[in-house]
Amino acid sequence: MSLGSPLTPMTGPDATPMTFPDGDLPDEIVASRRAGTAARALIGNLVGSRASAAELDGAAAAIEAVNERLAPAAVTTRFAGFPPGPTGALGLGPGSQAIFEHHPFVGPSNPLSPPMHLERGPSGAIATVTYDQRHVGMPGMVHGGVLAAAFDLVLAAAAAASAERPAPTGTLTIRYRRPTRLHTPLRYEAHVTRTGGRTLQVEGAVSDGDGATAEADGVFVMARTGTIPPVGIGDA
Repeated sequence: MSLGSPLTPMTGPDATPMTFPDGDLPDEIVASRRAGTAARALIGNLVGSRASAAELDGAAAAIEAVNERLAPAAVTTRFAGFPPGPTGALGLGPGSQAIFEHHPFVGPSNPLSPPMHLERGPSGAIATVTYDQRHVGMPGMVHGGVLAAAFDLVLAAAAAASAERPAPTGTLTIRYRRPTRLHTPLRYEAHVTRTGGRTLQVEGAVSDGDGATAEADGVFVMARTGTIPPVGIGDA
């Protein structure tokens, strides 16, 4: 598979970040990101921890106390509480950035996210990320399933930007060229190579400083207006 010319960095009016850019953010977002960052570090510290049983028991008690404080405000979906758009459905415009704040891959406030920084626009989608010990597969390497999940997101973002509506994954094929290292800045790129009817063919790659480590291609299906779930329903 050939991606052709590398995508140029997307900036200006053609670029749409998935999440709020850093800057003058509401207090709730600032606090949410701080808590998410702290929880992300906690998860990293627990992965393979060599702390003593007493230290781990003490940490568990402290975490359990925090969970009790936060439980009354917990929700079962990150879409909860968001007003619907003009059509009542999940959209892709600037208003969707609040929803992606807690996305499992790009959400700065989600402790499970790396997080990735992803921008989409007419020319495709670009994401940057550095994986850590939370994402280890073989020693020192990123788990292949983590790469596949990111490809699913980045290629779908390119498809949705082209279609101007959600375009869920129909098929996704990954080719692992060589191991992808942890603690290494990575760049995903994706662009639409063909459209036909309601389907889009998308290709992408993830690269480190030495070139591509894995490539992907997939078929994505434009959602019909009546089938796009309203905001507040679903957890995708």
